[in-house]
Amino acid sequence: MAKLEILTPAEQTIFNAPPNFSQDEQNKYFCLPPELAVWLKSVDSVTNKAGFILLFGYCLAGARFYQPRQFYESDLKVICHQYGFDSNEVQLTKYHQRTFNYHKQIIREYLAIKPFDEEAKTLFRESIHDRVARRYPPKQILQDVFDLLKARHIEIPRYNRFALSITETTSDYDKHLVHLIEDQLSDGHKISMDALLKIDDADSSTIARLKTISHSKKPKEIKKSIEDFQLIQSIYNSVSPLLDRLNLHNDTVKH
Repeated sequence: MAKLEILTPAEQTIFNAPPNFSQDEQNKYFCLPPELAVWLKSVDSVTNKAGFILLFGYCLAGARFYQPRQFYESDLKVICHQYGFDSNEVQLTKYHQRTFNYHKQIIREYLAIKPFDEEAKTLFRESIHDRVARRYPPKQILQDVFDLLKARHIEIPRYNRFALSITETTSDYDKHLVHLIEDQLSDGHKISMDALLKIDDADSSTIARLKTISHSKKPKEIKKSIEDFQLIQSIYNSVSPLLDRLNLHNDTVKH
């Protein structure tokens, strides 16, 4: 199964990019708490100071750590003005990985952001599976799980991990359902459900007719409605034990 394109290429770019702050948001998210502001004074490199502030602000807003190459020049200018840094001295290409990782750990501990570790991955997969089983649309699954991770203070992965996991889970679940139904569906069940596809003289299927409820009080129409109800009841009685054995979620049955 090809990977689902849950978001458009433009939406994927936005999803993976740091938040695009307004001026008020820049002032809010790039203002360090007193404890971190005191700690920052011990950092001797202006590049590392600026890198830390940007990393903190983006993580505070998005529960995610972004690479220095993704940092916005407009945000850098704002914090240089806000903190009195010489922008000519800030070279984010020299914000080295070792320092970046050290700063991540400080921010992670301060904001209580949990890493996307095995425990988080298990929650991630189970949450996706639960929504696939409920037949949620892929885009809603992505948004729901994104919101769940953020609410749990878990570092949010990039779009590709969401797309791959939703695709694989959907494919596996559909295969599971097909095998389950093939194993449980008897000839009697097939006969009952085939009755719904029967075409009448008006070239309309039984199931299409049953969707239309008649409110007529004419004896003929009342009799027809009773016959339709008896047909539905008969099919339900036949299929109900099968649904119990399939153990499908109510949302899946409705779907």
